[in-house]
Amino acid sequence: MNVRSLDDSMTHLTCAVTVTAAGDTLTPLIIFKGTPNGRVFKETQSFTAGNCVYACQKRAWMDERVCIEWVDKVIKPWAESAPAHVVPFLLLDSYKCHLMETVVKRIQDLGVEVDHIPGGCTGLVQPVDVGINKPLKNLIREKWEQWMMEVGIVEAKTKKPSRESLAGWVVESLEALGDGLIQFSWRCTNYSFFPTERDLLMHADGEEPEGLLVDLMEIDTTHDNNDRVDATAMDVATTDNTVEKATI
Repeated sequence: MNVRSLDDSMTHLTCAVTVTAAGDTLTPLIIFKGTPNGRVFKETQSFTAGNCVYACQKRAWMDERVCIEWVDKVIKPWAESAPAHVVPFLLLDSYKCHLMETVVKRIQDLGVEVDHIPGGCTGLVQPVDVGINKPLKNLIREKWEQWMMEVGIVEAKTKKPSRESLAGWVVESLEALGDGLIQFSWRCTNYSFFPTERDLLMHADGEEPEGLLVDLMEIDTTHDNNDRVDATAMDVATTDNTVEKATI
């Protein structure tokens, strides 16, 4: 995400958003430009913007080191919370660090099964891309616009928002999404592990209903490559009682 102020200065950050098919949001990872354990990272340790994991990278991107940190601090607690009869499953896009052997092995060592979405298909089958990115970024933009108006009225010119303000906007916007939107984004991808209404009705009485009772509304899945979150993580929660799934 790029955040501008009226003096045309810009702050860049990456947010790895991890959500479950049950509608839960795991701890977000926010990456600022900086060096590991440097000044910016030490600054983030005093932030009070909810439950976040912070990292610094020279270009504020997800790289191998940061991705492993995401596995250790976000995916590991989720995997450890899975019931004994559940096999966690993480579905990753084909971003280069997600394909690295060190990252994949780190995930598999947690007892998590890993698979990857082919390049060019994330906009069709990755729930974060399908139904979450746009409303999330709209919510963050609304907070930025409100801040610009408030600061501009007082100071007649705005400076860049603080890193802590940015982190707070991300956390508040994630909390505002609601579990219904997240669940719906998963169902719109047509993954086979979600029961349809037909399946549920047949399971109840053993007979096929006369017709589908609900049609899912369409979601616009067109994307502007210049308006995207650099790294999104998404985690699929327990489906029935056998498999737990996740994607990034």
